[in-house]
Amino acid sequence: MHNMSKKNEIEKVDEFIMKSVVNKSGLKVFIIQNIDKKIPLETIAKMKNIDMVDLLQEMETIVSSGTKLNLDYCINDYVDEYDQGDMYDYFDNSESGDLQEAYDLLKENNISHEQFRLMRIKYMSDFAN
Repeated sequence: MHNMSKKNEIEKVDEFIMKSVVNKSGLKVFIIQNIDKKIPLETIAKMKNIDMVDLLQEMETIVSSGTKLNLDYCINDYVDEYDQGDMYDYFDNSESGDLQEAYDLLKENNISHEQFRLMRIKYMSDFAN
């Protein structure tokens, strides 16, 4: 009898892991589809009940796995045009592409970490893929 409950526990854990993997991939597909439809990023985050940091993290995972995201439709809403140029120059000339280093280097521009992450995602999508 004791072995039976252990087997059920393992199956429940496996089921939970599978559901979370499916949910994760479903979230990625949802993000890609909605960016393709040019839906505002805040709206995408709200629709999935996640914050912008989590959304940016998922977007980083998407582009680092080789999928392009066309963020041109929304980038100007989040990042000043001049700052975009400065950040692109940084990512072009940087060996590491380190966000903290970029943040420190351009701190007088008052660019937020989220803006840097978004621009790095755009940069990776444009040039690395």
